[in-house]
Amino acid sequence: MSERNSHWSHNWAQFVQVLYDGAERHALWHTGDGRIVSFHATSERSAVGAWNWNPTDSYHSLKSTGWSRTWVEHTVVVGTIKYRVKMPVEVPYGSFELQDGAGTVYRFSQVWWAKGEQAAVPYFLLTTATDRWGRELRWNWDADGLLQTVQDQGQTMLSFHYDQISNPLPGGGVPGILRNGTTDATKARW
Repeated sequence: MSERNSHWSHNWAQFVQVLYDGAERHALWHTGDGRIVSFHATSERSAVGAWNWNPTDSYHSLKSTGWSRTWVEHTVVVGTIKYRVKMPVEVPYGSFELQDGAGTVYRFSQVWWAKGEQAAVPYFLLTTATDRWGRELRWNWDADGLLQTVQDQGQTMLSFHYDQISNPLPGGGVPGILRNGTTDATKARW
């Protein structure tokens, strides 16, 4: 999104993750270009259910609301019998809203869970970005954390399709054709 023209350019490989060591909680914004901006939780959740986050710089602000929950399976052995048991995993934040120094507001409201045996880690995927002029981009992800579409408020849309092993297909599935001027479909996965 640019002040000078109606074309947009954006790195959508962005996400927020939270690290908690039992004493301190940090939200990390992975900006998609290799940088990470850290925010420290200053206190427990506020009365309205939001966490208070302080940035390590003076150019960003972050707030979170809600809860996220998923289920993980693990094996329980009782004597000689093995059982598969589902256990809930819940975190006290369901979405994040971040504002940068230029006034762009990023919303990370879709959760993708990386699951393993007895553990799950939430990643909050970028769903909207609104610049200071009110122009908005929207991202739609599937349940596997794969980008499906990017759309602006004028309904211009990029669609992404993948093969069986989650590799993006050029041109949305038509070999050799890239739609809407995109040149790197590999950036479609966070």
